[in-house]
Amino acid sequence: MKDYMKIYEEWLANPYFDEGTKAELRAIAGDENEIKERFYMDLEFGTAGLRGIIGAGINRMNIYVVRRATQGLANYIIKQGGASKGVAIAYDSRRMSPEFADEAARTLAANGIKAYKFESLRPTPELSFAVRELGCIAGINVTASHNPPEYNGYKVYWEDGAQFTPPHDKGVTEEVLAIEDLSSVKTMSASDAKAAGLYDVIGAEIDNKYIANVKAQVVNQDAIDQMQDKIKIVYTPLHGTGNIPVRRVLKEIGFTTDKKVLVCGPPIMIKFVLAGLTEMGFTKEQIYTTLELRMKCGIGKCGRCNIGSKYVCKDGPVFRFDEIDELPPEY
Repeated sequence: MKDYMKIYEEWLANPYFDEGTKAELRAIAGDENEIKERFYMDLEFGTAGLRGIIGAGINRMNIYVVRRATQGLANYIIKQGGASKGVAIAYDSRRMSPEFADEAARTLAANGIKAYKFESLRPTPELSFAVRELGCIAGINVTASHNPPEYNGYKVYWEDGAQFTPPHDKGVTEEVLAIEDLSSVKTMSASDAKAAGLYDVIGAEIDNKYIANVKAQVVNQDAIDQMQDKIKIVYTPLHGTGNIPVRRVLKEIGFTTDKKVLVCGPPIMIKFVLAGLTEMGFTKEQIYTTLELRMKCGIGKCGRCNIGSKYVCKDGPVFRFDEIDELPPEY
């Protein structure tokens, strides 16, 4: 176990750490258990990379831990003679994902390794495609998969587009663990990195090539053409990364959006959902909604539906979105 109180005090005193981080740490000054949890060990860099709760400390996901992981990756890439190939970076919709992706790109650039960072969130398979399409030595995906919303993560892929395996996982891990002073990690501004030709923002060009390759996997286009209006598709993009590409592929191979869609969730979410659905081409008349309760108990009796003024049990009727403000009082 590390001397957590000593490291905590070092973070507060070191000018390398930003004021927002220090303010977060000062707020837990009287809570030794919380200080211990954040500083008793380094956030483990395992075979899949990093994953942890977002926050200040060496046992948390933050920009300093991301920089350290990226410096370790950069050191290994340089030793492997792959610095000229570059690294592709993708990220999801979790808190701090864009910031962590940017920090990784800037640390790579400061080490002379070109970073190809997607302009916005992308699905993992597209990162794998980008690594191979661009001829990169590695890829970074900022994501925590299915973990709770307070988490984020950092996964490393190798030049084959898959998550790194032996001996590369061990080699990168050793390089990361060798960095004991976080303030020794290299970084540079995004503007300087871009000016030096070491930070490219990628997007539509890779998207188009990726989508073309996905569509090429269609086995029987005639079957789709004949049956598309008879098939119902339910899809959830989880944390959003597959949202745009999946809808684009479905549309381009022949599936249309002239169907009705049922949205489940609490009242507070409905208007946010509507915004996304209208972007997909749905009209208000096509969107149906049920305000789901976890158990059918009679209106409000179970206490699980205390989230607004109007409710619809999951076993109850379904209303069109444009009727949602006109629900009868009992709902």
